[in-house]
Amino acid sequence: MVNKNLGHNNSDYPLVSVNVVTYNSSATIVETLESIKAQSYPRIELIVSDDCSEDNTLAICQKWIDLNKSNFENAVIITSPFNTGISKNCNRALNTANGDWIKPIAGDDTLKSSSIKKYIEFINKHPEAALIYSNMDHYINEFRSENKMPSRPNQKENALYFSKLPIKYQIEVLARIVIIGAPSIFFNRQKVCNAGGFNEISRYMEDLPSYYTWLEHGLKFYYLNESTVNYRLHQNSISNKKDSEQMSFSNQPLRVESVIRQLCYPHYSKIEKLFYNIEMAFFHFYIKKTPKSYFGLGLRKLWYTLTVKSVSIRRKSIKRYYMKYMKEN
Repeated sequence: MVNKNLGHNNSDYPLVSVNVVTYNSSATIVETLESIKAQSYPRIELIVSDDCSEDNTLAICQKWIDLNKSNFENAVIITSPFNTGISKNCNRALNTANGDWIKPIAGDDTLKSSSIKKYIEFINKHPEAALIYSNMDHYINEFRSENKMPSRPNQKENALYFSKLPIKYQIEVLARIVIIGAPSIFFNRQKVCNAGGFNEISRYMEDLPSYYTWLEHGLKFYYLNESTVNYRLHQNSISNKKDSEQMSFSNQPLRVESVIRQLCYPHYSKIEKLFYNIEMAFFHFYIKKTPKSYFGLGLRKLWYTLTVKSVSIRRKSIKRYYMKYMKEN
């Protein structure tokens, strides 16, 4: 049942482990699992790693695997007796996997039907690649055309620029701007394990710390210019899009501040450090207090403008480092 009639020996196709990390994913997990089952690639191992869900995610996964395990070379569920955070959950899945290649995915996202096949075709053309990232489509709540969000300006252009940079400049850019969409990552299991797996410095952020670790171990990121993943944005986590200022009143920047200061901040120029400190002071102050006077609201507006400037300065880094690289070559 596993053979999907591609007419080749299994040895032509390395085993790919799709690592599904879940936490209270009961409402969406079946959609995720069905997208893995629908893959056109013939050799897939399914790993579901649950981080002590409080809903019936585990029961749903077990029932689904009992009915569909013949579609995979192996299908297992691993659990934790307590909630550990996303980084440790990713490592549990990684340490359980047997595949030559790993495709992590969250329990509320889905894969395009030809995703794994496209990744493998890419590595066959680029055998030196161990870390691959791709495009992904963003949706609000449900994967319907009317819920699809527009791509960010210059998103593909920036992704292409980033892939051409040597490791030392990829590190500099990652310190300043999010180029790699974590749901799109695909990597060589052995090489990432040799680099330490997922960095567990933060329970909330598995991507940036891990990317730094892998780059520092000599693993460069390569770009597949295809959309491979449907990424779900939940409505309750999205503020009114008409009020861009209000979107910034989130504790997310505070939750990851220690990681940013440890990994990214040392790479900043003096002006970048100044604006980052202004930006974080804004979050520390206004996450706790909402001004009510006209003066207070005006001050918040001005302060917010400076935080936007801070982000803008960092976003310009991709082209700056790309031009620097071109001059050197």
